Amino acid sequence: MKRSTLVLAVFFATAHVYAQQGKNFNMGIKLGYNYTGFSGHTKYDKNNHRPLFGILFNIKLKDWVALAPEINLTPKGGAYRGEYGVTPGGEYNPRPFSDDKMVPVPAGAKAQKFTLADRLELGYVQIPVLARFMFLQNVKIYINTGPAVNILAIPYRWYDEIYSDPYNPSDMKRAVERGVVDDRAKYQAVEFSWIFGAGIAVPMDKDKKSWFYFEPARYDLGITQTIAPAFNNGNSQTGTYQFQLGFGF
Repeated sequence: MKRSTLVLAVFFATAHVYAQQGKNFNMGIKLGYNYTGFSGHTKYDKNNHRPLFGILFNIKLKDWVALAPEINLTPKGGAYRGEYGVTPGGEYNPRPFSDDKMVPVPAGAKAQKFTLADRLELGYVQIPVLARFMFLQNVKIYINTGPAVNILAIPYRWYDEIYSDPYNPSDMKRAVERGVVDDRAKYQAVEFSWIFGAGIAVPMDKDKKSWFYFEPARYDLGITQTIAPAFNNGNSQTGTYQFQLGFGF
């Protein structure tokens, strides 16, 4: 941790020096939103969505091309959503995720379905190194592409239950249960992906030292598996659509 902090400190100090040398370098901040899921996973096959934020850099090489590394804090993962039925005369669990207590169902009771949602979310420090190709003179239309290293920082699971208990009318409600699981052995510590994006950069001053970035279309394609092979339930490569806004100065 101390070594990583030192490397980041040196990196930002170097970036600050370059930033003083003119408009060929700028850095900034960005906010965005992820729409992410696993491709082909047999359980977490639905998409999840969460915000992201990060730091952007733009190193101008030519009028039409720049190097654009980033440091992002971004969640990835997937969601499971399904139903199970309750059979009259049998047993059921009113809180399947949080309680193993089974409750008998009266033989003449009405059949009932419980809707369940389970989200797997993995928080990453993502470091993309992108090539940015720009068109036009003032307002820039650009495309990005390049590899990204994703370092797992926070593995956790969020889940909820939606239920309406027909056998206890006073307890008719929608319950939300939240849980946290930090089992790093189930996930790869590092994964790799490739990013494709397109957006627009608008100068915010006449010297073109400050820019507003609007990137409505970015796709982060997972190259390596996210879940460790021993725990994998199918393909766990991630696919993430992103919407981003940024300010460079």
